[in-house]
Amino acid sequence: TTTTASGPIPTMAVVSARAGMTDQLVRVVDSALQDMTQAERELDLALSGQLSILRSLASPSIADPIAARMEKDAKDILSVVQSLRMIRSVPPSVMEVVTGFGEIWSAQTLYAYLKEGGVRVAWLDARDVLIVKSEGNTGLGEKGSSS
Repeated sequence: TTTTASGPIPTMAVVSARAGMTDQLVRVVDSALQDMTQAERELDLALSGQLSILRSLASPSIADPIAARMEKDAKDILSVVQSLRMIRSVPPSVMEVVTGFGEIWSAQTLYAYLKEGGVRVAWLDARDVLIVKSEGNTGLGEKGSSS
């Protein structure tokens, strides 16, 4: 937070998924069409990479609750992608939801890092306050076209 004569100015950070995360999450979705065991392996790889970064940046008292939330997210991802094999396609909204966890996990990791450094910080899940109505095939372009 920057401080001026009139008081503190709130600061906001917008993050992207870590390098390679979106591709990993796309592989989770693509794998689910053929082999759920492979989809689970891909997701475990993506999650373990993010958890490794998280735990390298924050003490257990900060990292553990966030790690638990990420692990719950991973279970939610598996629940979402399990139906893909039956429908034999990937709706764009499913791809967007699954790959969006990369940004969410990065934001949570940044939150942990800042909190570990003693910065007064809050993490806001934009899904709780923003609702975007999708019209047509929007989203990830080529990465999202796995149907």
